Amino acid sequence: MIATDNKAAALAKSKFNQLWNGWRASLMAAGYEGKSHLVWYNSDNPDTTLEQTVKKVMKRDEPIFLYRCGSKVQSPPTRYYWRMMDELRIYKLELKDGE
Repeated sequence: MIATDNKAAALAKSKFNQLWNGWRASLMAAGYEGKSHLVWYNSDNPDTTLEQTVKKVMKRDEPIFLYRCGSKVQSPPTRYYWRMMDELRIYKLELKDGE
């Protein structure tokens, strides 16, 4: 299952379909099963509840991905970083080595 929110509606339909299909294909190729989360982040208009949402999902140990709509990504939680996955501007939240 893939969870998103209504912020996807702000993207042009063709861009959304390209992003969605690429992300879904990446998950399937990597063997992900179960629930994962795609966060839409716009650094020009940040969502103040996003950090709380990311922390809740982290507790459930479900993969979290971020789509960067603006010029930069959200600051990751302590001991984590956002790893860019591909040209689609999708980042995966990962634990730093040795943590």
